[in-house]
Amino acid sequence: MAAEATPTTTTTVLLRVRRLARFVARRDEWTRHWGDPLADTGRNTHCGRPGHGWAGRLVGRAKRVEQVAILVLIGLVGISSRLFSVVRYESVIHEFDPWFNYRTTRELVNRGVYDFLNWFDDYSWYPLGRVVGGTVYPGLMVTSGFIYWVLHALNFPVDIRNVCVFLAPLFSWYGRPAGLTGKCSPPAWSAHLPPILSGARPQFQVHCHCDVLSDQGAEGLVGRPARRRLHWCGHTRAADSAVRFPVLTGPTHLLFLPNFRLAIAPGYISRSVAGSYDNEGVAIFALQVTFYLWLKAVRTGTVYWAAMAALGYFYMVGAWGGYVFIINIIPMHVLVLLLMGRYTTRLYVAYSTFFVIGTLSSMQVPFIGFQPVQTSEHMAALGTIAYRVSRRDPAA
Repeated sequence: MAAEATPTTTTTVLLRVRRLARFVARRDEWTRHWGDPLADTGRNTHCGRPGHGWAGRLVGRAKRVEQVAILVLIGLVGISSRLFSVVRYESVIHEFDPWFNYRTTRELVNRGVYDFLNWFDDYSWYPLGRVVGGTVYPGLMVTSGFIYWVLHALNFPVDIRNVCVFLAPLFSWYGRPAGLTGKCSPPAWSAHLPPILSGARPQFQVHCHCDVLSDQGAEGLVGRPARRRLHWCGHTRAADSAVRFPVLTGPTHLLFLPNFRLAIAPGYISRSVAGSYDNEGVAIFALQVTFYLWLKAVRTGTVYWAAMAALGYFYMVGAWGGYVFIINIIPMHVLVLLLMGRYTTRLYVAYSTFFVIGTLSSMQVPFIGFQPVQTSEHMAALGTIAYRVSRRDPAA
């Protein structure tokens, strides 16, 4: 029996070796055409983790599609809750201030920008009247008028009233699907950051802040190298990081927590519901865009991004009086880095460009005028510049 089993065993081994050789040959041929599915390409393809060939990229794309679907669903929940008044009643403007803003927007569309800025409204502040151009923040009206003109240029005959009614829901929902321009998902600790950094505002900023606060984007925001923990294939390894910011990459599902919280937040819904045509409808958008562009300018240290941040600040100045928050938070950020000894050339270029262009552009708003160089709430920005110039050591 043993003698009969030997040929059978030998034949089985030879068949298995032959099949293995065929598999290796096919795998080599596949690798030559498509690349090794397990090879580390060294690319940061998803969530700050290294890529692993075409298989890793395929998984990353599948997760990206999943993120798109989740963000779209969150967006639908958010915008549907803001359209409840229109669905139940009709497309109307609510409250006194939104109605005044609607009247001024209608005048802007009918008469043009120049006549709008010089318009004297004898129906407001009766019997004294009101010079509208010098007593309002025109950003809300200009935004609605621009959308109205674009739609009519594209042969969409939309009434200006409907543009005003749906403007706030549009600006509160715009970023959920479009926010996927960010390069990775935020780390786990970002859920505990303040709203300015965690992006607890429209979802576009959630992803964009993730971009500049991630392990790649944080380089240059602060100045000292640190060791960090890198997640790789389900395991964790320590690595010396050239990045100048200690970063922990966490599970991607934490990305959607602030998004969903924002979609159903009663405080934000009350300021962005359809028909609530007030300054906050576009100001929250301008606020977050300015902070994102500022972080982008600090990271890159280029005049271009600093100028873009200044333009975002200019839009915020024209939209809402809360622009004072920006012009105090950014100098505070710069001052803290300066006192900590982490002031870099990139920060110097970013802040100098932002301060000069932002201050000059904000003075072009008629309602603001010379306030940026006269009032106390703007002195923090000027004081930071003066303190930096008074230091003898150059920016490192």
